[in-house]
Amino acid sequence: MEQEIIKERIEEVREELRREHLSAFVFSFLRPEWKVYVVVTLKSIALWVNGVSQDAGNMTIAEWIGRELEDMADKDVGIDGMLNPTVDVEELKEALKRQGGITLRTNFNPLQRIIKKNAANPHLIETLSQKLTSAETKMKLTRIRRALREQHADGMLMMRWEDIAWTLNLQDDETQHDEDVVVCLLIDSNKATLHNSQDINKGLKDYFEYNILLDPHEVCYTLYQQVERKIVREESPVSVMRQMK
Repeated sequence: MEQEIIKERIEEVREELRREHLSAFVFSFLRPEWKVYVVVTLKSIALWVNGVSQDAGNMTIAEWIGRELEDMADKDVGIDGMLNPTVDVEELKEALKRQGGITLRTNFNPLQRIIKKNAANPHLIETLSQKLTSAETKMKLTRIRRALREQHADGMLMMRWEDIAWTLNLQDDETQHDEDVVVCLLIDSNKATLHNSQDINKGLKDYFEYNILLDPHEVCYTLYQQVERKIVREESPVSVMRQMK
């Protein structure tokens, strides 16, 4: 019975791909840094864990997709730009180009129509309340802002959950962590604000007057592409601070 359900869901995904004229979709699962990907084409499916796949032998994701799409009319592949870091999407884009000019689309996820959820209006989660601004949190925010000034940035967007939890002194179970609605922490010179990614997607470029630090290994591709100018493309200072004793 379970196998039948899985087959039905895969066929539902393929129906969405046909509707959107896509020949494959790259799903990333759990947290992006774990590097778990499932690729569904119109005829096959393959799993990669940390770059290794028993289904595709020694081939990379792009190489396997290139082989699968060799005789297909549509040479478009999809990946969710809101759920994947900028660097990963950029690398896949370039790798697919080398496979006969396959293009990568980042503004669609077939599961959005398949999984019918209650559509809540995007909203601001919380401007940090007093309970989230303990003396230790304030000290961390001061250190972060000092590091940003040294990198000529007046703010940053944080999307790595471990960094957010460290900054705000949260435990994993203190904030609901939904893989479909990514939590973001936006820090500027005056405040730190939690958003969901759907909300902040409406106008990230208008939040800062000067420069915003965006770590391409952390910030998702869709939000990164919103900011056409004034990006400081550097490693997040928080990642470095977390490693310091």
